[in-house]
Amino acid sequence: RFAMDYTYRRRRLGASEDGKGEGEVDAKSVGDDDETTPHFRNLSVINLTATRAVVAGTFAGLPASQIEGVELVDVAVTGEDGWESTSHQPQFRCKNASGTALRTVPDACF
Repeated sequence: RFAMDYTYRRRRLGASEDGKGEGEVDAKSVGDDDETTPHFRNLSVINLTATRAVVAGTFAGLPASQIEGVELVDVAVTGEDGWESTSHQPQFRCKNASGTALRTVPDACF
């Protein structure tokens, strides 16, 4: 299994360090860009083969901090049924992301 996850969430004002407790929602929107906003650029996935996948891959950036420069080269992802049924064919999903793909199956979303 290949996974690279990063979850970004602002802490509530007045909340305890563990994120629990009462507090107001931070006045800034998650889409705002400031010193706490993560930035991901120039990511490469090369020579990856995955089988029995439900999703080929997901690249989801923020409106104010898009994922840029993703490079997929020689990536092959197949579903549980070996692509026999198009209803179970895994796909790449992209939101606020850009990049290039070479010899990638299924087709990348950027």
